[in-house]
Amino acid sequence: MKNITISELDYHQLLFTIQQLKNQLSKFKPKKSLKKKPQSSIAQRLHGILAIPSSFDEKQILEDELLKKYLVNE
Repeated sequence: MKNITISELDYHQLLFTIQQLKNQLSKFKPKKSLKKKPQSSIAQRLHGILAIPSSFDEKQILEDELLKKYLVNE
């Protein structure tokens, strides 16, 4: 590694430039929220994983529901 010698004035200008860049970068960091906002609906608060049986066939269920909706009501 090579040594570089700069004047004291250049050194202080370099420090000032670095400080300005740090300030600008801090503007791009996401703001930390102190409190979580309460959820407005119960559906937004619910999340997780459901265990479903291996025989579960979502296509068949959708087909049955569509048939009930469009063919039974005619």
